[in-house]
Amino acid sequence: MPTRMPSPLPPARPRRRAGVESGAISERQARINKAIFINANFRFVLKPKFWNTFSLITVRPDMQLRWEWIERIILPVSGETVTCPICLSPPSAARVTQCGHVFCYPCVLRYLSYGGDDGAHDIKKCPVCWAAITYDDLLPVHLWAVQYHAASSTSSGSQNVSRIADGAHITMRLMKRLRGTTVCLPRSMSSQVYSSELIESQRTARKSANKSSENVFDGYNFPWTFTEGALPFSKFMLADHKYCVAEYRRELTELAQQLTDEDNDPASRLFIESATMSVEEALGSAESISAVDMRLEEHAISEQARLKMAFESNCVEQDPYIDDFLYFYQADDGQHIYMHPLYMRVLAHEHGSYSDLPESIQIKQRHSDESTITDDVRQRFRFLDHLSLRCDVVFIEPELKGLVSRRSIDKFRSQLAQRDKQHAARARHAALDEARSEMLAAAAAQADIAAMGYNEWSRTSQSHLHHELTAAISPSSVPPDASSFPALANEGIDLETAGTGASTAGTSSQKAVWPRDPLPQSLASSHYGESGMNEYLWEEFERARAKNHGEHDDAFDHDSDEAYDPDDFAIDVKGGPLRSGQSEPKAYQQQRHKSKKGGIKLVLSGGSSRRRK
Repeated sequence: MPTRMPSPLPPARPRRRAGVESGAISERQARINKAIFINANFRFVLKPKFWNTFSLITVRPDMQLRWEWIERIILPVSGETVTCPICLSPPSAARVTQCGHVFCYPCVLRYLSYGGDDGAHDIKKCPVCWAAITYDDLLPVHLWAVQYHAASSTSSGSQNVSRIADGAHITMRLMKRLRGTTVCLPRSMSSQVYSSELIESQRTARKSANKSSENVFDGYNFPWTFTEGALPFSKFMLADHKYCVAEYRRELTELAQQLTDEDNDPASRLFIESATMSVEEALGSAESISAVDMRLEEHAISEQARLKMAFESNCVEQDPYIDDFLYFYQADDGQHIYMHPLYMRVLAHEHGSYSDLPESIQIKQRHSDESTITDDVRQRFRFLDHLSLRCDVVFIEPELKGLVSRRSIDKFRSQLAQRDKQHAARARHAALDEARSEMLAAAAAQADIAAMGYNEWSRTSQSHLHHELTAAISPSSVPPDASSFPALANEGIDLETAGTGASTAGTSSQKAVWPRDPLPQSLASSHYGESGMNEYLWEEFERARAKNHGEHDDAFDHDSDEAYDPDDFAIDVKGGPLRSGQSEPKAYQQQRHKSKKGGIKLVLSGGSSRRRK
């Protein structure tokens, strides 16, 4: 016998971690997603004493910061779009957790004070997403008011940029950013951080194999909170003690106002006072700044003032580093609203170059496109490679009439026409989708109304039918009268005369519609029963219909023994013997030979009473 070949190995099963269902996100992956979300939507005020630790953020936009490096979170908001999930009010002395949710400081202190099932007070679950939170995870929040409302912002603290209405007027600032870095400021203010040594160092790093692998900024030329334009535009900045003191005093004012509003609630008053004590302690720490941080802050102030004066004195000269920078327009409130690159090229053609563009322009929006930063978007729009992954952005297309000359528009006419065709096609698809959604919603609403009507009709009709059948079939001590047969009254029958068997003058005697002798209750109960009573009433109903149609001779008398005449019926015989003088059809002859026994089918015609008898 030949050697048996080994059986093939079964396909490898995907390894599943214990305690993780198929398709579920692991706890580690959930933490990573939240960290990416926070890095993409928040801006950060950092502690200067950790500068040497996190300095690589100047060249790595996706670098995630450790929570202890952060002094305060800046959250752009419009109006009162951020609310505390616990008290559903604008947060007082707002605090944010590592999962990205914003709370009132007294509310989150009160929530953390409640012990769990095991009596633990240190770790609690977030009331929104159930992530683990502790007291040390709470960071103060600076709610930065923006001008162009983001309607889709939620209480979770996310900066979701919404589509701005077409025709809105927006003021945009010309931004300047050194290639390969994440530091971005308005062009008129960028001279405070970009020195010639820094530009040369970054140029050398880009040409080398490990480009942008090392930090090119120092602590003194990195944006601080006192740097002009840093708070609304810069994603990372260092905190100076004056900014921290001003923010803590603002929080004390908010807590004092809240304490006045809730002076009748002893529990709330207790936690408001606890939050006030915590903020006062942080204020004392901010006022007593260390000597190292003070020297670094003073050096940064003097160095940035020197760079600004040097730039202003040489502003008329040709900039030798013009190719090392990227220029683009961004909304003046700091939101991620940018001008589309095509329209940037039109403006650059109008003014000669990107560096010669106006510092600020006011445009009227024609169209807007939403997008999210990915690797593909970074490759297409190189001027946005300083933004973190999953950051939501909006591209604005302005009205060029009155903004540039006809010559510049004619230069890019074909590309502008192509953009208009894309917007028209997108508008048609959106209109079709909206019409389809409205049609489906209307159909669903009609189906719900029809289902409700059918259920109501079925319930009512079944109840009414059950009531009528019960009244007609059930035995009763009261004999049938005119009210028992409302259908007969509609036929024009004189029920009172017919019920007594009387006849009027000039008319022949007719049989009464109602029985001359009402059916005794004993007979109805013992002989007829419920089904017999129904049959009895049906016979009386047939007699009434015969009287109304003039078929008095066919009225059935249950007391008569009159024999019926078979000739009153028409008999059609199929498969039986033939009548005299009738020939047998050929088709029937063939069929009879195939069948051993014939069948007879009688079709009777006549009155209903005769058929019944």
